[in-house]
Amino acid sequence: MKTGGKINWQHIQQLYKLLETEGIRLANKLKAAHVNWHKAKMKANLAAQTLSASVTDALQEFCDVELKLPQFSG
Repeated sequence: MKTGGKINWQHIQQLYKLLETEGIRLANKLKAAHVNWHKAKMKANLAAQTLSASVTDALQEFCDVELKLPQFSG
């Protein structure tokens, strides 16, 4: 896994939308509470799960490399 990269919140939101519309889980715990974080600002576990390696892998390996979805490039 590459470290020190830039986090793009739109990618996380788009990943959540993709997971919901396709009805799949990519070995991560990304749910509505993670994307709608302003309802639970003080929950550190949501932030940790949102920025986890499994979410990074889903974005990088599945959405960008495997599916080659343009909205996930970079």
